[in-house]
Amino acid sequence: CSPAGSGFGSWGGASSGLTSLTLTGCSNLTDGGLAALAAALGPQLQELGLPGCKGVTDAGVGALRVATNLRTLNLASNRGLTGRCVW
Repeated sequence: CSPAGSGFGSWGGASSGLTSLTLTGCSNLTDGGLAALAAALGPQLQELGLPGCKGVTDAGVGALRVATNLRTLNLASNRGLTGRCVW
């Protein structure tokens, strides 16, 4: 995937009703992009897969705290994580 700048821009109208998303190997996804995604999808997001998204760090995962209905989170093969992101 190729997010622009620090993230994916506006998730706005395209995210209506989206509850599950997987972005495998999206090395251009940054913490800022993940924060934008979390802010846009917030409580409606139930499943998120980010395996191999090497630009995501603990700070980006921390932004997912607003996803209060998140039940499944896949962070496999993300070397930028230390475990401090677990809440």
